[in-house]
Amino acid sequence: FLDLPANMIGSLVMGMLAAKPEHPFPWLHRGHHLQNHKALIAGFGTGFCGCLTTFASWNTQMIHMLDGTGTELGSQVPAALFGYVIGLCGAISCFIMGRHLHEWWSSIHPTQEDRELHAKDEQAALVFR
Repeated sequence: FLDLPANMIGSLVMGMLAAKPEHPFPWLHRGHHLQNHKALIAGFGTGFCGCLTTFASWNTQMIHMLDGTGTELGSQVPAALFGYVIGLCGAISCFIMGRHLHEWWSSIHPTQEDRELHAKDEQAALVFR
């Protein structure tokens, strides 16, 4: 399962990018010109994360384990099925964790716009009490 860490990191980064499409890079302020740079966002998400996640090589490795092609141990059906489950669960978990990481990063580094919206929400809450 040598590809598992790369798949999980790529899924984490993809989760961060997908959390808020209008603000894909949480480490840059909302008004930064790269937040709207469609080619960079696509290149980073599809290009970088797509290369990093290497799901094609993951599937190839699992198929070789299933049918025993090119392996010294022969067919390893339970290990391959376990690999699929671990790989899928790991990728989904890291994607969700990436979305939460984006929210967390945004909350500890609020922009002026975020602070103004929060102040308006607090004022509205006070009015309705």
